[in-house]
Amino acid sequence: MKLQNDDLEDFAILIEDLRQMVFSMEKKRQLIIFPTERAYIESCHGDYKNAQNKIAEEVIKDYELKQKKEGDLKRHRREGRNDKEGILKLEEIITTLNDRIRVLRRLADVIALRIFNNHVWMAKRFILLKKLKDPDIYAIKTNLEIANHLNNAKPEHFWLVSDLTTYINVGDLIARYYMGDNKFRLDIIEIKMGEVNKYLLELSNSEGQMDSKTTETLDAHSAKQLKRIIRQKDRTKEILNFINKGQGADIRNDIPLILDQKEIEWEHYDNELMDTIKGAKENKVALCVVDGCLNIFASTLSDKETFHYLYHLVYPDLPCSYDDRWDRVWHDFDKMRKLLRHYYVKDLILHNLNAACHTPFYCLPIDDDIGDLLFNRMRVLLYLDIEKFLELYRYYGFQVEQLSKKETEHLKKMESVPLFNERAIKITSPSRKRMAMGRGTISRIFFDIVRPSMDPKIHLDD
Repeated sequence: MKLQNDDLEDFAILIEDLRQMVFSMEKKRQLIIFPTERAYIESCHGDYKNAQNKIAEEVIKDYELKQKKEGDLKRHRREGRNDKEGILKLEEIITTLNDRIRVLRRLADVIALRIFNNHVWMAKRFILLKKLKDPDIYAIKTNLEIANHLNNAKPEHFWLVSDLTTYINVGDLIARYYMGDNKFRLDIIEIKMGEVNKYLLELSNSEGQMDSKTTETLDAHSAKQLKRIIRQKDRTKEILNFINKGQGADIRNDIPLILDQKEIEWEHYDNELMDTIKGAKENKVALCVVDGCLNIFASTLSDKETFHYLYHLVYPDLPCSYDDRWDRVWHDFDKMRKLLRHYYVKDLILHNLNAACHTPFYCLPIDDDIGDLLFNRMRVLLYLDIEKFLELYRYYGFQVEQLSKKETEHLKKMESVPLFNERAIKITSPSRKRMAMGRGTISRIFFDIVRPSMDPKIHLDD
């Protein structure tokens, strides 16, 4: 990730100012006493509004500049200019702008998690797409104007622009209504512009079955748009049902969901993470192993040296060629860099930044080290030894098996599943309950810094 470029304004100061703005009231609450709960809520919403406006301003500016630079790059290539330096310069600027946009949008994700009352289970319900999509600049501009009007008129409530976030794929605005006594109600708002869209929205809101004669009068485009509006309303209904009533359906695959009323008290590896970062600051590299299977590796060394250490951490039995001829070293270094594509190896920041993730890295206990991690002065890499992780399950009395190739392929069609020796994993609890290990188990470890030992523990009482 590259956030600085000599041809662009300094980004470090901007992102630090914005980060402080988002978390301002949370920090002030530790120092001052607000006269009423409502005064505190309005102050938080004021910070969110100001941060949302500034984030949107920077995202729009960077996105429009990126489009201009992409146009310049196409023109260079179309005209066949022998200007390798100029092309490389444009490519670097475009890459930097893309990285800046994602880092900015992750701050909008912080606001989203806050209005979800920091409930990860709630945030997960808004993810529809598997990959990040580019921001819809027109939607951001239009919806931000409406959000600002509402936020200024009713400061006790807050309206978030969905397209500014990386993972909220439902609704144009997410509304958080303050109900008093530290209680809130969420709503998902669709904004339809234009007379045709307004008419279609009225049709979709009509009770009972729509008159077939009415729908037959619609042209092909309008009929398609009506189906899309109805699908959006159905998704919204399922999300709100799950949040408010504890029952709904997953919006990606329509699988019925029931909220477990037994709240899980997660155990995290915050202290180990902070100790590892501290160790790298003092000794250049540091390693901590959590629950015998999760390796936290922090390094302030060059990428070449960092990946060399990581390479031998993941593949301890392979020979080292680090001191051989330089061409051999760089060949191995390329293999080392590819470790970041390994299913069980994640860069703490890059993985978080480039995935449809509900827990932004700004919310991790790395507040004092964000700058070092964002601006490549340090790397924190996580490696889950899957074989030792499965041994942890066995330690708690579970039976661990591998599914057949056919069963594995069937599961992989539905979602990305953890594999061991290219096979999906089946777990049988001491109470004989069987389950296939899913993506959520691994995501909690890498995204939410949940201890690996927590997963077998939460299934012991099933």
